[in-house]
Amino acid sequence: MNRYSIIMPVFMVALMAVSVYMRFNDVAKNTKEYEGYLEAARASAETGVTKTAMENYNLALSINPNIELYCEIADYYSSQGDVESYAEWCETILEKYPTRTEGYDKMLNLYLSDNNYSMAFSIIKQAKKRGVSSDALAGAESELAYSFWIDHRNYEEIGQFCNGYCAVKITDGKWGFINSSGENITKFVYDSAGAFLEESFAPVTVSDTDAYFIDTTDSKILASKEKYRSFGNYNDDVIPAQLENRKYIYTDRDFQPINGNQYDYASTMASSVAAVKDGDEWYLIDKGGNKIVDVGFSDIKLDRRGIACLNDRVFAKQSDGYVMLDTSGNQIGQTVYEDVQPFIDTTYTAVSSDGQWYFIDKDGNRMSEQTYEEARPFSNGLAGVKVNGEWGFIDSAGNMVIQPQFANVDAFTSKGCCLVSEEDGMLWQILKLYRME
Repeated sequence: MNRYSIIMPVFMVALMAVSVYMRFNDVAKNTKEYEGYLEAARASAETGVTKTAMENYNLALSINPNIELYCEIADYYSSQGDVESYAEWCETILEKYPTRTEGYDKMLNLYLSDNNYSMAFSIIKQAKKRGVSSDALAGAESELAYSFWIDHRNYEEIGQFCNGYCAVKITDGKWGFINSSGENITKFVYDSAGAFLEESFAPVTVSDTDAYFIDTTDSKILASKEKYRSFGNYNDDVIPAQLENRKYIYTDRDFQPINGNQYDYASTMASSVAAVKDGDEWYLIDKGGNKIVDVGFSDIKLDRRGIACLNDRVFAKQSDGYVMLDTSGNQIGQTVYEDVQPFIDTTYTAVSSDGQWYFIDKDGNRMSEQTYEEARPFSNGLAGVKVNGEWGFIDSAGNMVIQPQFANVDAFTSKGCCLVSEEDGMLWQILKLYRME
């Protein structure tokens, strides 16, 4: 073995030792500098000398950036009441550490302290999207699940939300349409307005001389050359139309009569079933105008869109009260109800017996034994109930999630809004859940 071969390994070992020593020496030096800057920053922070404190904090960050130090700086600004700087540092934490909980928790706390529930939910949603969770986030989401705000634009009368739109009447007596955010989507120039059902166009009238259909851009989309006083909602490819003699017929989309029958009233067709009135009697008919049940009823419940058949069920009144029927006219169960509300979705609707309201499903099974002074059907997991003269909302487990405080309420939409009235006989406004914005 030559001398060179022996010297090289020894030299490499020595070189590595020197390198390791220098590295540890640099680390020790940086650690000492970091601790010095941090100590100086904290000393200045204790006396509120922000400029000097931040100079040293930033020097410390340049040596050893870490989430604990970022949080300490954010907390310092919070202690000084500098909300803007606190928010900026929290945003920095979120940007640099998007999978850690600290930034989300701090931003959540900021928004909650300011009662800014809309932004609080935006942080919760952002954390969920990134797979981040914490007790604070989960607790806030649960506690604020039914927090809401009210848009105080006033409506004199309301239709029913359908496909995200609702016909409303403003205080000058004219009708138009809003969306679930309360934004106007049409002009308020109509004397009556229906609902956006099939193909998203709705019937409107302008005085007694002009009836036609508009789309969601407020454009006339469908009109007849023949004279009609008004139109019902277009659904199931059928239009209820009122003639000049005030009788009703059914037409197709081209306004051609489907059959020769005329009625005193004709409802919106749904599930190929409609309710018509002939004299003092109500009947159920199919799309061909044939009676589904030969016997007449003293009343058939319609929703505000003029629909009788919802969730494949119809409520028809006999001499002693309302019974529930299927689409073939067969009675479901033996119970006779004093009053009823048509279904809105496939869960539960409200009915009354012995002066008390409760909830049933489409087979007539009760949701619970709990009763109320009055009730609305379930819609999107919530139902309005009246307790001690005021309306609130329950969930499907019967929990009162929005305490009774309103004079009247309507149904919740899938966008987390509903129309409410805060004083008896007064105007309607939109209630909106923060979590659904």
